[in-house]
Amino acid sequence: MTIDFFLHIYLTVWLLVLQIPLGGLGLLMIFHLTGGHWGQALRPALERTLRLLPILAILFIPLIIGANQLFPWVSTRHATHPVFLSLPIFALRALTYFGIWSGISYFLLRAPTQKLAAIGLLIHSFAVSFAAIDWIMTLEPHWYSSELGLVYLVSCGLSALAFAVLIPSTLNLQQHSAPGTSPLLGKSLGRDLGNLLLMLTLLWSYLAFSQYLIIWLGQLPEETSWFIRRTEGNWRTVAQAIVIISFAVPFMALLFRSVKDSPRLLKAVCIIILLGRVFDQYWMIAP
Repeated sequence: MTIDFFLHIYLTVWLLVLQIPLGGLGLLMIFHLTGGHWGQALRPALERTLRLLPILAILFIPLIIGANQLFPWVSTRHATHPVFLSLPIFALRALTYFGIWSGISYFLLRAPTQKLAAIGLLIHSFAVSFAAIDWIMTLEPHWYSSELGLVYLVSCGLSALAFAVLIPSTLNLQQHSAPGTSPLLGKSLGRDLGNLLLMLTLLWSYLAFSQYLIIWLGQLPEETSWFIRRTEGNWRTVAQAIVIISFAVPFMALLFRSVKDSPRLLKAVCIIILLGRVFDQYWMIAP
C-alpha cells in the first residue's frame, strides 16, 4: 500500500464520518426552526453526533501533513489562485470551518432559539459548501462545479438522518406509542422519517444529476474529464452501483407506506442509504 493510496482512503473515510455531525447539526437547526415529532425523536441521537467534531478536527492533522501527496497544487504553484491554493491558508480555512461548526454547536446545545437556528443554518451551509470545495474539488484544481458544495451538504443531511434512524432509541415505535399517547403516533413518526429520507434522497439525486448534465453539456475538456475518468473501466460499474444503491432502491422502497411503518424495513433502507454514501464518496475521491 502506497502513501498516496492510504491518504486517499483516509480522506474518503474522514469525509464520510464528517458527514454525520455536519448533517446532524443542520437537521437540529431545521428542527429548532420547524418543530415536529420527527425532531424530538432524532434530537438525542443528533446531539450526540456533535461530539465527533473535536475528534475529526484532530484527525484532520494527517491530511495537512500529507497534503503534498493529496493535493497537486501544494507542490506546484497554481497560477490562477496562488493565495487561495496555498497550504497555510488552506489550514487556516479548515480551522475556521471547525471553529464555526463548534461555535454553532456550543450555543445550539445550551440556548437554542429560532433566531440562532436561522442564522446558524445559513452560516453552516456556506461553511460546508466551502469545505467541500477545499477538500474535494481542489484534488483536481482545474475542475470546477458550482453544485459540489450543495451536493455534499445534502449528502451530509442524508447520512446523518439515516444514521440517527439506526440508533435504537430513535425509532422505538412501542415507546412512542406508549399508553397515554396517540396510537397513531408510532406509525406517524416512521412515516415522517421515511418521507424525510425520501425527500433528501430525491434532492441529492437531482443535484448530482444536474451537476453531471450541466458539465457534460458544457463540453469543456477540463470539466468533462472529471466524469470521463469516473465512467471508464471498473469505475463505470461503481457509478452504476451508486445510481442503484443511492437512488433507485431507496426511492422505490420509500414509496411504500408499509416500509415506513416497519422499523426493521426502514432501518434496512437506512443501511442501504449509508452504503450508497460510502460508494459515492469513494467514487468522488479515489479516481
